[in-house]
Amino acid sequence: MKVSELIEKLQEIPNKDAEVNVHHWLLATKTDKVILSWSKVTGILVPLDGEYNQITIETDKVEEDI
Repeated sequence: MKVSELIEKLQEIPNKDAEVNVHHWLLATKTDKVILSWSKVTGILVPLDGEYNQITIETDKVEEDI
């Protein structure tokens, strides 16, 4: 996700004092790639109840060939 897209999504959230969480998974798998300790942003998850006390930034792993 580009910075401009992330800013646009965050501006849509009515509660500017909402807590921000990061959804990050680190899984051990057999692979020929290195899983770095950072992730790329893929989207914003909004609570199902419609309350904006917390939002979650969804991420995906970043792999590089070794």
